[in-house]
Amino acid sequence: MCQCRRRDDAYSSTKWSEAIRLSVSDKPRAKLTAGSTTIPVGGSVTLSCSVEPSAGWKYRWFRKTSGSFVEFSTNKEENGDITVIQGGMYMCMGMREKTDFYSDSSDEVTVQINFSNKVFVTRQPNRPQIFSDETITLTCEVQGGETTEWTCEWKRTSTVIHKTNGKEWTFIVSESSSGDYMCQCRKRDDWFSSTQWSEAFRLSVSSKPKAQLNSNSREIPAGGSVTLTCTVTSSSSGWKYFWYKERDSSEPLTGEEADFPSNGQMNVSEEGLYWCRGGRGEPAYYTDYSDRISITKNVTVSSSASSSFPAMFVVGPFVGIVLIILLLLLWRYRLSKDLSCLRSLQSDSSSQRAAATNHGANETENHYRSLLHATTSIYHIIRPRPRGAAGNDEVVKYAKRRERPHPEKSCLYVNVMPGINSST
Repeated sequence: MCQCRRRDDAYSSTKWSEAIRLSVSDKPRAKLTAGSTTIPVGGSVTLSCSVEPSAGWKYRWFRKTSGSFVEFSTNKEENGDITVIQGGMYMCMGMREKTDFYSDSSDEVTVQINFSNKVFVTRQPNRPQIFSDETITLTCEVQGGETTEWTCEWKRTSTVIHKTNGKEWTFIVSESSSGDYMCQCRKRDDWFSSTQWSEAFRLSVSSKPKAQLNSNSREIPAGGSVTLTCTVTSSSSGWKYFWYKERDSSEPLTGEEADFPSNGQMNVSEEGLYWCRGGRGEPAYYTDYSDRISITKNVTVSSSASSSFPAMFVVGPFVGIVLIILLLLLWRYRLSKDLSCLRSLQSDSSSQRAAATNHGANETENHYRSLLHATTSIYHIIRPRPRGAAGNDEVVKYAKRRERPHPEKSCLYVNVMPGINSST
């Protein structure tokens, strides 16, 4: 309430006024709202600032791009709306011009410019299948923004997992790296302008593969070779193959040590243990080693001998029969010869026996008898001298060897000591 007096009359006064209520509040805080926080390319957004519940305020506007906030506009009228076309962090504050009283600053609102450029993810190496521990590079491509310097962020399954000071992200994958990847880029000199999020790019990572080794034969033919083939799972590509043999060195075989008709194949002409593995990329990524294969040498019958082999079944028995016949004929011939020799001796003995004494004849007969039963016999034939001839009778001594049980073998006669008179 209030009461007044005249300045020149201290004894005159008015009545007391009716009471008025004064409410004092804490210092107010401005409130900032935005119709949208994303500015399309070529568009704008409207920001509104207010100090409630009082009126009579004018507003100051601040924008932050880097460092601190800078005032860029002041509303001269009691209008808390402003239109902006740039991205950044915005803030406002209310003021009462006559009293030079200011409200507290509003909260910050971030406004971004959203570029309409199409964004997509590429991968290098671009192979149909990626394996654990391989190194890959994902690139966030901004169509039409190839010359712009970008900073990008990446998310997998809706969660931001990485930020790069460029468009490329190189990392070593594992099986847990599988998922859908998306990226978004911003201008390096304007963090509040950004592209849209790219479409999802699916990355599938498989466990480390093992090389498979096969051969067209496990035995090396005479003068030939065996072809070994090394492969990695058919759905993958870009492999170079490395070959190994059990020896002192653990290094792979070179072109000077082996014959490689094509990538993934090797001709082997030496026996031993062989194995392989695949490698690709830079730096090289290797598969697990294949199982070992043992290659041996085998001497086989040549094709000409093989083709004549059936004929042996026909010629063989025929030759055998001919040999048997020849042996029989030879045996008959030798038997006939022995008999002929025996008859000749008997004939000679008979002619001489007529002139010999009975004692000599009997002795000769006994010798022939012993010839038929013993294995070895010695006998004499006495040839008397013609009448009137000087000297003694001629004694011819014969020896015959016979071996049992082969009576058909030849006999051997030896004429020894002619002209010696012997009774034995």
